Amino acid sequence: MTPYWMVWNKNKGRPRVRHATLEIAVGEAERLSAKDPLCTFVVFEAIQEIGPKIERPSESDKPPKETNHPKKCKTEPKSPLTLAQIRQEKQKQS
Repeated sequence: MTPYWMVWNKNKGRPRVRHATLEIAVGEAERLSAKDPLCTFVVFEAIQEIGPKIERPSESDKPPKETNHPKKCKTEPKSPLTLAQIRQEKQKQS
C-alpha cells in the first residue's frame, strides 16, 4: 500500500482527497483553517487498507452462491496488524 494522508473537517462531512505526503496534507489543513477559522481540521494517515481483492476469479473458480446472506464476505477477513507489525512495515518503506 502506498501511504497517503487525508484532511477531515470535524464540523462537516468526510474526507475526500488523498494527499501524497504529510506536508501536503498539513498545508491543506492550514489553508482550509485560514479559510474557515471556526472549524477544526484533522490530518489522518492511512496505515492499512482492508477490502476485496481486485482480481476476479474465473467462473469455474467461483464458490456456489449463498442464498442466506447475499452481502456476506466470501473470504475470511485478514487479521489486523499489531502495532509492532505496523512499525516494522513503516521501517521497510523508509
